[in-house]
Amino acid sequence: MLATSRAASCHTKGARQGGAQVFENVPVTGILVRDGRVAGVVGFMMCHALGITDDAALAHAAHLGMAMQLTNIARDVAEDWHRHRLYLPTEWLTRRPSLEEPLCDELLAPAIRKCLKLAERYYSSGEAGLKYLSPRCRIAIRTAARVYRAIGHAIAAWCRISAGKIPVAFVLWAGFVQRFERLKNHLHLRLDVF
Repeated sequence: MLATSRAASCHTKGARQGGAQVFENVPVTGILVRDGRVAGVVGFMMCHALGITDDAALAHAAHLGMAMQLTNIARDVAEDWHRHRLYLPTEWLTRRPSLEEPLCDELLAPAIRKCLKLAERYYSSGEAGLKYLSPRCRIAIRTAARVYRAIGHAIAAWCRISAGKIPVAFVLWAGFVQRFERLKNHLHLRLDVF
């Protein structure tokens, strides 16, 4: 899955198109290659630091790191945009934006949601790998994963990129709603048993 193309992993260069400077066209696979190299390696290092020797745990650890990195990408779109960077795959956009144009929620919000939907797949794999951790480590890693995941859910619900970073109160509210839904589903399942 991991390719070696450096061009596919770099998304900070601009290209000329019709006289305007536009963001480099990087496919989803390029983003995953970069995330696999960066955040996936962090997952591998955490396994080593925590004394995990089961090879089956490595993919789950890398996936959790990739999920968190995808959440970071979604969270930082406005900040990156002002630095003339875009780490979202341009194939998720309806058009390639110019480096000079202002942020456009209509253009970026669907791509951010796709990014976070992809992160959800990796969070699920990461959560499945928690069984390889000791109980103490599992609590810490699960907490970090759930906090990041809640941030992703809040970003997907907010998706007002032009307003800048998501307000902390909104993240807390989204986390509360998510926990309430989880509790409601848990109680519903338990009530169905009787």
